Amino acid sequence: MRLADKMALDSPGASRTAESTAGSVHTDSLSQILVELATIASNMLTKADKTPMVKEMRSTIREEIQEVWRDNTTLEQRVTDLEADCIQASQHSQAADNATSWQGTVILDLRRQVEDLDNCGCRNNIRVRGLTEQVGEDLVAILT
Repeated sequence: MRLADKMALDSPGASRTAESTAGSVHTDSLSQILVELATIASNMLTKADKTPMVKEMRSTIREEIQEVWRDNTTLEQRVTDLEADCIQASQHSQAADNATSWQGTVILDLRRQVEDLDNCGCRNNIRVRGLTEQVGEDLVAILT
């Protein structure tokens, strides 16, 4: 505060001057606040400004949702393909297991035949292919 203002406050009519000074300061402060509010309000977006922004946001969101749907469809197809491949692999595995089991049976039969032929060779028995061997049969009569 200036010295003249301080001296004016000490004089007898100073209370009225101080009140009018306080009132003018209050009015000036309100005027500044109103100017600031008007500036802020003028810088705010209007409905016309917001409409294109909202449309753009909606368009962007729609595009992203469509992209998610496409990705989901792609993933769904890939999962379906993988499940089909898994089923096919399981069927091939089952077929291979069946073939292996059948081969084991054939190998066992071949081993028995080899052992039987080996035993016949050790006893000097002769087997003629295509002729069945039956007990009590006269082979000399059959072969002549």
